Amino acid sequence: QMEASHHSAVAETHGAPMQTSTHGSGLEQVVVEPSAADKSHASGISSLLHQLGVDKSHGTDKLDGSGGSASNKPPKEVVVKEMDRFNISAEINPMIEVEKQQEKLSIMKAHLPFVRLVFLGILAGWWLGLGVLLVCVMSGGIPVDIRAAWPMLPKIVTGFLFPVGISLITLIGGELFTGNSMCMLIGLWAGRVTLFELLYNWIIVLITNFVGATSTVYFFGYLTELFWAEPWHSYIVGIAVSKIALKPGVAFLRAIAANALVCSCILLGQSARDMIGKLAAMWFPIMMFACTGFEHSIANMAFVPLGLFYGADADWRNWLYQNLLLVIVGNTVGGGIVIGGAEYFLFDWTRLLANVQDQQTALVRPAAPAAVVDEESGLTIGGRASWELAG
Repeated sequence: QMEASHHSAVAETHGAPMQTSTHGSGLEQVVVEPSAADKSHASGISSLLHQLGVDKSHGTDKLDGSGGSASNKPPKEVVVKEMDRFNISAEINPMIEVEKQQEKLSIMKAHLPFVRLVFLGILAGWWLGLGVLLVCVMSGGIPVDIRAAWPMLPKIVTGFLFPVGISLITLIGGELFTGNSMCMLIGLWAGRVTLFELLYNWIIVLITNFVGATSTVYFFGYLTELFWAEPWHSYIVGIAVSKIALKPGVAFLRAIAANALVCSCILLGQSARDMIGKLAAMWFPIMMFACTGFEHSIANMAFVPLGLFYGADADWRNWLYQNLLLVIVGNTVGGGIVIGGAEYFLFDWTRLLANVQDQQTALVRPAAPAAVVDEESGLTIGGRASWELAG
């Protein structure tokens, strides 16, 4: 009776109905039905798990709207508490939403007007060039003897400061080739963009990034005579010489890791919902790549020309053919195939399997519908690829 009165009080507190039944032993079994709010909460979490592709059945019947299963039900109030653990999207955007956003961004990037694409590419090079100048002023300002005795000090300073450039591109604006290597490949795999649109975007953005980064360090790093004095001069000249002297295989492998971390930074930044969260999420991957000395093609378009402007004992041709092209390819592999592929197939691998099964069984598909207008991007999307994506 004491337990029954206790359950009655709990039920009244939560606004939930209470049912009792008497067994032969004379004891009452109390069942507290969940409230409407609890049912709605469990139903919403069940829908989230369905979107994430989680199998809720685990060998039994699927969960019903009240949070239990059709057979072998646990107590409903326990189910509600356990399902709270899956409510991971309260403070961040789930990665499945970030991946879908990358697909939509690929459509927008593919349809940017030429003049705007050129402007945004130069703007991204400008931001990154300013970040390189900041790093060179602060890291290069460490005395030569201290740099020689403690070589990790310039790396720590570089890792702490270099994320400024990437953060400005992400938050203010700009088209960066290394980020587009991931975004456009995801759009290509999803059928959102064509191969021509991907190559067109990559080529224009790559050239304009080069123009923006190189002109920034020339006008604001060389003509301003920031680095003629020591210890800055030896620092920037040493960076240019060391990058050009890298073995081709070493430069390629370092480039893969560099852009894998840069693209991870972009995904984490999109996952965060507030400014502080975005800055913190983007800072760590860039810090990792900068401290370890990996090769980023657009950053090299600022570091190496700056050293060459100041008289580094190296050749432009050797840099372009022996270093920069290999780093560009490595960045494409690391950002586009490693991170872009992982992000896309992490959530859409079933689509790939379905396409393989369709080809093997030679299923007859009905005709594709007419082109439609994407409500969020405002762009016209049509063709069989887009229709099969929606299917």
